[in-house]
Amino acid sequence: MKQALRKIRLLCDLDDGQLERIAAIASIERVKTGDIVVEEQGPANSIRAVAEGRVSIAVSVPGRGELPVCTVSVGEILGWSALLPQARWLATARAVKDTTLIVLRGAALLDLYEQDRELGYRVMHRTFETVAERLHDTWLQLMDSYRQ
Repeated sequence: MKQALRKIRLLCDLDDGQLERIAAIASIERVKTGDIVVEEQGPANSIRAVAEGRVSIAVSVPGRGELPVCTVSVGEILGWSALLPQARWLATARAVKDTTLIVLRGAALLDLYEQDRELGYRVMHRTFETVAERLHDTWLQLMDSYRQ
């Protein structure tokens, strides 16, 4: 599991001990092409990282239906909402092809952050980078959508 975790951008700069603590709370989820990984407005309780495969993220736009925002590939995450209290998914994620995900329960991850502040800082810093990139991608997609 440690080798798979090291390939995740969110966790790439953690030391072996920190990766072992993450591995202790991690599980594997396998989904088939077309399966919904998370559904918009559903309860957000876990961060998922793509270990193999690809996942499409789409948001609902009133009057226009689902708008694809981005595709999450190997080493990338989805579901940072799970780090917020009583959070809901902000988008729907669907497997583009058969996909293996590493699942990290948000509550367990937050507990680790409290126990190891350095680990928490490093992972939250990487999470924030991902959030900023996705917000930018979403903004570009929405602007393009309204021009059409």
